[in-house]
Amino acid sequence: MIKKQIKIKKQINFAFILILSILIISYGYAISSSGNTKIFAITSDNIGLVADLYLYTIPGNGEVAFITSNSLVGKDTQTTGNFAMDIAEQQSKTKRGNYSYIFDIKADASEVDGPSAGAAMTLLAYSLLTEKKLNPEIGITGTIRTDGSIGAVGGVGYKAQAAKEKGIKLLMIPQGTANAEVNENYEKKLVNLLSYGPETLGIKIVEVVTIEDVIKYAYMNINEIVVDTNNAQYQFIPEEIKNKKILAPMREISANYITQAKNELEQAKKELENTTLDQTFVDEFRELINLDISKNIQNAQTYLDKNYLYSSANEAFNARVYAETIKEIAKTPTLLSLESTILNSKIDSLTIEITNMKKELDFTSTDRYEWLIGAQQRIAYAEDALSKINSPTNDSLSGEEKRIAFKKVYDYVSAIGWIDAAKDFINEAKKSKNQKKLIYSEEFISKVNTRISEVEDVILDANVSSGILNEAKRRYNAALISKDNNFLFATLYDLAFAEAYIISETEKQTLETDELEIKINELLEENSINTSLWGNLFLDHAKFFIKTAENERILKKEIDRRNSLNSSYDLIKISANIEKAKIIVEDYIVSNNFEEYESINEVGVTWNVTKKDTISIYLYAIAFLLAILLVFLIYVGLKSGKPRKDRVSRIEKVSSVLNRLDKALTKKKISDKEYFFMKKTYEKEFNELTDKKTTREKIKLDIDESKTKLKALEKGLSDLDRHYKSGLIIPEDYKKQSTDVKNEIIEMRANIKEHLRTLREERANKNVQKNKKNENILKKIRKILLGENKLKGTQELGKDQEKEEKKERKQRRKLIKERKLGKWKSK
Repeated sequence: MIKKQIKIKKQINFAFILILSILIISYGYAISSSGNTKIFAITSDNIGLVADLYLYTIPGNGEVAFITSNSLVGKDTQTTGNFAMDIAEQQSKTKRGNYSYIFDIKADASEVDGPSAGAAMTLLAYSLLTEKKLNPEIGITGTIRTDGSIGAVGGVGYKAQAAKEKGIKLLMIPQGTANAEVNENYEKKLVNLLSYGPETLGIKIVEVVTIEDVIKYAYMNINEIVVDTNNAQYQFIPEEIKNKKILAPMREISANYITQAKNELEQAKKELENTTLDQTFVDEFRELINLDISKNIQNAQTYLDKNYLYSSANEAFNARVYAETIKEIAKTPTLLSLESTILNSKIDSLTIEITNMKKELDFTSTDRYEWLIGAQQRIAYAEDALSKINSPTNDSLSGEEKRIAFKKVYDYVSAIGWIDAAKDFINEAKKSKNQKKLIYSEEFISKVNTRISEVEDVILDANVSSGILNEAKRRYNAALISKDNNFLFATLYDLAFAEAYIISETEKQTLETDELEIKINELLEENSINTSLWGNLFLDHAKFFIKTAENERILKKEIDRRNSLNSSYDLIKISANIEKAKIIVEDYIVSNNFEEYESINEVGVTWNVTKKDTISIYLYAIAFLLAILLVFLIYVGLKSGKPRKDRVSRIEKVSSVLNRLDKALTKKKISDKEYFFMKKTYEKEFNELTDKKTTREKIKLDIDESKTKLKALEKGLSDLDRHYKSGLIIPEDYKKQSTDVKNEIIEMRANIKEHLRTLREERANKNVQKNKKNENILKKIRKILLGENKLKGTQELGKDQEKEEKKERKQRRKLIKERKLGKWKSK
């Protein structure tokens, strides 16, 4: 059937071309009868293609139509043809007259669609209206907007390579698309076409902004066109960094983000083909797709290949959100109204989903808790995005209503993106085999509230740029949302973000650019031992910017260099602050004996009871056994706890006596001889008592002591920096003292990390022993409940007795046989 339709279509096309040829020969007219130029496309495999665009004129009423020699034409191409003729009329100041215009595209592709030939159509129409023949060695790719400006298109690098193969000497491309990918030795390579064209392809490539630029270059002598390749903007891609084991799941997640972004991009393109949106929005969305979204996806893949995982995920996430926003609006244009019932309905559904998701997050783990924190943070970001949709705006609604509505849809789609990311992180968290039921102590809650107050004061007292201040406030607000959700670990992490932004900005203001670069390299080395999942992600992101800054220093781009260094410093401070938050969280988790987490739906217990009396008996039996078990546990607990309480009480008393002895000697209430005798006796007892502390108690004391020392060292380092900046310390002494303190800080952090590891191992061993003990108790209870040790009846006892008698007869026969063989000797 399909082949038959194609055959019929070809026959119709042939007949139409034949009629057209006859008409062209039959009529004479002032306007040129035909013209042609090259247009460009790319395949799904990123291979550039060149097609021939023809324009014919025949007597008519000024209409625009299409015929296709060997390809199909989509709706977008037809619409673009009408725009092209309108703009060509304006530029040539010539009316179409009593003629109709027929575009014909001859291409190898089965379908030619999209507006990327718009600029070429306009230029070709202009040449016919003005009777100025086009140079066959020029080409252009780009859309045409209703105002005559040239819009961006994708795949410009691949199109340039195809243009070179077809003998093109001058290729015009939209402004801002010079940085593009090309295929070189079967590998993708990012180049700047303004220099790559003449140096590698042997063709000139220029950027154009409007149709006036296009016409100007089209009729210039190609040899006289000068391209300033010194102004070519290269996109620097830093060298590959080491792939860290802790970040392995993030690599898979980033790759998935890229796939999702690509899918959303293709769907957005398809929806734009048939949308009823105003053409102004369609043009803007297409430029966003071709210039920004495609570039984001391209960067995401490049960064992933170089192991800059956060950089990759960030680019892919932004691409996905913008593409999905365009798709939703193109599919349902009524979303671009301030009171869209459809959008409100979507928001309500997402809000319910978020509420249900939060109920699943009442656990933590000893090994994958940072994934859970990441999920909780992103839930807060989603809720924050949704809250912005209904917040009042000060923007004028006249003429800007759709812009405001677009932002609302964007915020909604952002919330979807955050929730999808949260789901990915929850899945990683649930891979833990050590999930615990999380309960916050009053002391921990108080600590979190104190941190909130501290960071609030930092923000209120900050003297920073509005951009940094807004970012700090955004993170602070997210922390408050997490607190309301009872996600206190996530609260601490976002507070770390907010504080880091302010501290970083304050410190950067005192450093010259070269000093800042030196400081960043020192901090990268200092923070290389960080163990936080998110801290490591941000540290790698910081490396991306410092390497970019080093390249910009070589190119003498000082403003760009400073911006890159600022970003790198911000990320290092964020990483360091997250590491501190992680230590607080990890310390709380390993220092508390949380219950094992078990979802009700995962228990899988089934009761099959048919008699009411049986149920009652079992219920009473279970209640009785539980009561006995409870009494037993209380007894054991009191008995085991009493020696410890007595020992702690004795330690306190002996310590108090030692303090009073010192005071008594000072006031001469006792003699030196009495003092030394009593001091020696009580010190010996005190040492013996303290040595009896549990391993866990000793480790916790060591951790507290190490943290105190670490805090003092960090304060000391901060004072050293302050004194050095004030000129109170000479450089040589500052360098030596700061190096010593930094080494002590590194050693102290390593000690804390080792103590926490030991504490986790001790906890795990204790849990194993406890579980074994509980298993033995449960086995006994199970035997009683399931009747494994029930009393035997008469029949069963008879069988047992029969077995015993059979065993005795066998033993007697054996003894008799041995006696016959002479193995027995009479006494």
